[in-house]
Amino acid sequence: MNAAPQSDPSAQLRRYLAAVANRDAMRAAECFAQGAILDLPTIKPSRFMGLEEIKTAHLWAFENLQEANVETDEVLAAEHSAMAAGRLTVVCRGQQEIHAFGIAIESSGTGLDRVSWYLDSRGHRPWSDRTVL
Repeated sequence: MNAAPQSDPSAQLRRYLAAVANRDAMRAAECFAQGAILDLPTIKPSRFMGLEEIKTAHLWAFENLQEANVETDEVLAAEHSAMAAGRLTVVCRGQQEIHAFGIAIESSGTGLDRVSWYLDSRGHRPWSDRTVL
């Protein structure tokens, strides 16, 4: 999906988080490289491999979100990785959820190779009742 080189991992992370905040599944999926992995605990089964699963996971997650706000502190970056912590506030099926989160990405320069979200989703209904297979 993403053939243009993107060498700055912190910019890649910010671009992905902006797509999440806008609930834009296509823009979120365009951030990923071929063969990427996404760990997202708010949707089943929580690990998605490849662009099709990643796109579907975002589409299904965002279909029930009426609002999303992503606030992050400083983004820390190294040559091929970046990480941030912050607060994710969403309205899902009319219920507000506030999650403290951490996120880490790995990139080879052509897109995100791996994105891992770290947040406690216990006590919250998954953002989609469907299971990505």
